[in-house]
Amino acid sequence: MKKMILLGVLASVLFAPRSLAGVEEVKACEASLPNQAQLILRAVAPRLKPGVDAREVIKSTVISMVRSGEIDSLDARRNARAAIRCLEKLNS
Repeated sequence: MKKMILLGVLASVLFAPRSLAGVEEVKACEASLPNQAQLILRAVAPRLKPGVDAREVIKSTVISMVRSGEIDSLDARRNARAAIRCLEKLNS
């Protein structure tokens, strides 16, 4: 349930207009992330566009990455949340 709420909040944040300053903040934030969170961020960010269901994009991307062995299932949720915190900086 918490995951769904978090993803819903992310969706509302991501679809506001993006500023160049926000993009720079995301890049700086990304550098501080663990490797697996960086992978999630890089996989999700290009797919998040107006009209796209952000919740579904994040969920399907993370599940696919776990199934392929690209990221560890035990840390997937924590790393996804870290990536989301960086993506939220697009509108801060």
